[in-house]
Amino acid sequence: MGDKIKKFDLFLEGIKADDMSSIPSGYLQNVSSRAKERMGIAGQREGDPRSVMAAAGPLMSELSRSQQLSAGHEEALSKLATDVITNLYKPLIDYYNIKLDIKFASGSEMRRMIDQGFARPKGNQGTSSQTPIIKARGADFSMLIHEAVKGMWRVLSMRSVPDDREIAKAIESQFNLMDEPDDWKYGPEIAADLRDFINENPKTDSYKNVREELWLFMIDPKNISDDDFLELMKGILAKTPEARKKVDGYIEIVVKGIKARDEYLKQMEEYNLKMAEYERKMEEYEKRKQAKPMQITKTEPQEPEIIDYSQMTQRELNDELSKALDVRDFKKAEEISKYLK
Repeated sequence: MGDKIKKFDLFLEGIKADDMSSIPSGYLQNVSSRAKERMGIAGQREGDPRSVMAAAGPLMSELSRSQQLSAGHEEALSKLATDVITNLYKPLIDYYNIKLDIKFASGSEMRRMIDQGFARPKGNQGTSSQTPIIKARGADFSMLIHEAVKGMWRVLSMRSVPDDREIAKAIESQFNLMDEPDDWKYGPEIAADLRDFINENPKTDSYKNVREELWLFMIDPKNISDDDFLELMKGILAKTPEARKKVDGYIEIVVKGIKARDEYLKQMEEYNLKMAEYERKMEEYEKRKQAKPMQITKTEPQEPEIIDYSQMTQRELNDELSKALDVRDFKKAEEISKYLK
């Protein structure tokens, strides 16, 4: 644990997180009390095993009931979970080429995954692949959705990992199942405060994935430095006018980007449809070509037409003579001249 704390101290030093005074006093205590009320353990002493059991009891009961309902429908529910996440985040999934691998896991598989989750992470994981793959495993449908959403936000947050390997390792060392209980308690309440602050801007719900794209923009050090990001988060939690102005400005930038992205995706979709139609027609043409080879017909030479000039009037003869002279057919002209008077 000492080594872990040392690494995290390095991370804190790297982002200069030494002044949290702008966050309202008692904020974390307030978040903790709100979480306890939500879990039905308000008034219980922190860390009391009885409070943990009181909170976990209903959760495990619901999980058991949900597993019973899911039995025999795992494949269909896995597909449904995949469809739900795809519909929620489709523009982001398409734009960043994210792959989804969402499946039910058996009890033994879950046990093995939990054991691996509590093991110490090795190095900076999840940043080598150019194609992000979200692998979500769960014992019931709600767990699948929960883990898939976590995976989506994890992928979006990957660009915030610093290039410095030591600091990156320090950040990665903090994300494992050891932190899940604190995530359950503090995470939803702090996330709700952040979401409520962002949702005050009406454009948040006017375009798809504004919150996700805003987070991508905020964690990109090219847009906001580490120091400025930390100050911004303090301002959001403190609900300061300065943070309100900055976030509204960032949302304007993000909305413009979303419009450009959606237009690009629309054009690509139209292009792909046209290419698919072109390929379909070419395939049909090749099939017709193979089924009915080209027939080469020989034309028999026609006998030259015999004209009886003796039966023509003088006017008709003159017309024929003019035609013959026009094409310099002097032989025919000589023949016609025999019948002219």
